[in-house]
Amino acid sequence: MQEKLTSFWTLDGQLLVSQGTGPFKDSTGLDSVPILEEGRYVDGVKDGRWRATRANGQMVYEEEFKAGKLIQGKAYDPSGQVTDYTVDQPAEFIGGQQALGQFLTSNISYPATAQKQGPVGGFLYPSS
Repeated sequence: MQEKLTSFWTLDGQLLVSQGTGPFKDSTGLDSVPILEEGRYVDGVKDGRWRATRANGQMVYEEEFKAGKLIQGKAYDPSGQVTDYTVDQPAEFIGGQQALGQFLTSNISYPATAQKQGPVGGFLYPSS
């Protein structure tokens, strides 16, 4: 589940993002070097062009988002070398989730001794 930003205020109390939408501008530290990150939130997620610059104006990155999903970007190292990157489609089981379920049902067997013992132990899972 994707986290959403609902509100953001500057240190001097100016409301920039309200009800998940608005311009974002904030300074953060990366290895003790101030970085200014700028972009726009729409419905609580990054949207459009985002960029980060060092205090001296040197670019750190430029990224393009669509409805919170990173589409592409450019990273700039301190010497000015540029690395382009894109986000590929996430992997999916051939035939989708239903086919994955069928495959697992057909190919995973629970040991007979464990079946006789019954449930033992447990597991943790994140809750939303």
